[in-house]
Amino acid sequence: MESYENLAGIVNALYQRKKAIIGITFLTIVLAAGLSLLLPNYYAAETIFYAASPDLAKPSPIGVNEKKMDYYGESEDMDRLFSLALSSELRGKLIQQFNLYDHFKIDKDSKNAEFRIGKKIDQAFTLEKTKYDAFRLSIEDKNPMLSRDMTNFARDFINTKAQSLIKDTQKKRLLTFEQNISQKKKDIGVLNIELDSLRNKYEIYDTKSQGQVIAEQLSKSQSKLQNLASRLDSYQSMGIYRDSTRILGIQKKALNSQISLLKRQAKNYNAGLASVVSLENQQNEASDQLGIDIERYKLLKSTFETSFDAVHVVEFANKPLRKSRPKRSILVLAAGLAAFLITSLAAIAAVYSKKVNWKEVLRSGK
Repeated sequence: MESYENLAGIVNALYQRKKAIIGITFLTIVLAAGLSLLLPNYYAAETIFYAASPDLAKPSPIGVNEKKMDYYGESEDMDRLFSLALSSELRGKLIQQFNLYDHFKIDKDSKNAEFRIGKKIDQAFTLEKTKYDAFRLSIEDKNPMLSRDMTNFARDFINTKAQSLIKDTQKKRLLTFEQNISQKKKDIGVLNIELDSLRNKYEIYDTKSQGQVIAEQLSKSQSKLQNLASRLDSYQSMGIYRDSTRILGIQKKALNSQISLLKRQAKNYNAGLASVVSLENQQNEASDQLGIDIERYKLLKSTFETSFDAVHVVEFANKPLRKSRPKRSILVLAAGLAAFLITSLAAIAAVYSKKVNWKEVLRSGK
C-alpha cells in the first residue's frame, strides 16, 4: 500500500480534486441559498401562564378555622392543564374557530382530511413546562396575526375548560346539598309532629322548668291542705263556726282536687320526660345541622356564581416580530458542509481506487 493510507495521501487526494470540491461546494451553497429563499417564513407566538389552585374556587373560610390559601396549582393541577391542552376538543375548537381546513387548503371531505389537519396542528402546537414550573404555549403559522390569535385562544380555552370542570363538580355538590337540605327539612317536620304528639299526650310543654313548677305547686298545695285540715278538725271538734267549717270543707275538697291534678301532671311528666327530651335533642341537633348545611350551601352557591381563573397569565401572546423558521443561514451552512464532506470523500475514493488493482483483489478474493 502507498502513502494514500496515511494523512499525507488523503491531503494529496483532496488537493488534486480541489477545484471540483470547491466548485461543487460553492454551487451547492448557492443552490441552497436560492432554495431557502423560496421557503415560506413561519412565525411562532407564545403565551406563558401558571396553573391556578382550585382553592380559589372554594368558599373562603372565616373565623377560627381560617387557613392559608394556595394560589398556585400543584402537580395534579398542571397535569390537568396538560391533558386539556392536548385534548382533541381543543384541536376541534381551533379548526372551527379559525377555519383551518381552508387555511391549510385541505378538503374536509377527503379520506385523510382529519389526519392531515391533525398533523398540521400537532406540528404547529408546542406546550412545555419551563424551569420555573410555568407553561409556555406556542403556535406557529405563516400568518403572524393568526399565530397570535390561535395562541391566545388556546390558552383561554384551557382556562375556560378547567373552570368548567371545577364548576361541574361544584354543581354536583350544590345538588347534593339541596337534596340533603330538603330531606333534613322533612325529617325535622316528622320530629315536630312526633314531639307535639308526645307533649299533648303527657302535657309537657317545658322540659326545663315545668317539673320544678309542678313540684313547687304540689308542695304548696299539700302544705296548704295540711293547714286547712288542722283548722277544720279544730272547728269540728269544738262544734263552732259552722259557716267557717262548711267553707273550709269546700276549700279542702278543692285542694284535694288540685293536688290530684298536680299528682296526675307529675306522673305524666315523669312518664314522658325521657321521650320528650330525646325528641327535643334530636330536633335541636337536626336543626343545628340544617342551619350549618344551609350556610355551606349559600357559600358554595355564591362561589359557584362567581367567576375565577384556572390559570395565572404571565405573558399574553403578541404578534411575533421575527420569524421562527426557516433558519436560512443554518440551512445554507449545513448544505455547504454536507457537499464539502461528500465531494471530499468522493475525491479520496476516486484517487485511491486508481491505485488498486481490482482484478488482483477480486482474484485473491476467490
